[in-house]
Amino acid sequence: MNPIEAFSESLLGLHALAHQAPPDRLLGDALSQFRRLVPFDVGWWGECSAARPDASPANWQHGSLGLPVSFAHEWNAIGRRDDFAHRSMASLGEVCRVSGYDDEAPEVERFSRRHGLFHAMALTADLAGSGLMFFVSLYRREQRRAFDDHE
Repeated sequence: MNPIEAFSESLLGLHALAHQAPPDRLLGDALSQFRRLVPFDVGWWGECSAARPDASPANWQHGSLGLPVSFAHEWNAIGRRDDFAHRSMASLGEVCRVSGYDDEAPEVERFSRRHGLFHAMALTADLAGSGLMFFVSLYRREQRRAFDDHE
């Protein structure tokens, strides 16, 4: 199947999911389907607030594929130092990518290594009027190739 056919099939599948999937499973099911177009090892999505002078960024509602239940809680503890997350939050509507562990704060590096988050791709959007943002982050392990412009 060529890429256009695969993309079209995925769009049709997402349309069907919107009518069939229970609301609490919709995003996870949609990302599982998206995984056919853009393979990834683990994914995380949810609502977050940006950092402020008096508060770290925080994840408020979330879901994930292949990550432990404690993932969001762990991230909330180190989110203030997560440069990639800050870049995504500052670039609303733009896809951000990064590979490697070397440029992160030590606690973020340990977190990323523990969860195998070597290659990351994220998109963050503003939830107008709420003061919150919605994000989707996809990750690949170190042995896999980096996300590219096509993806």
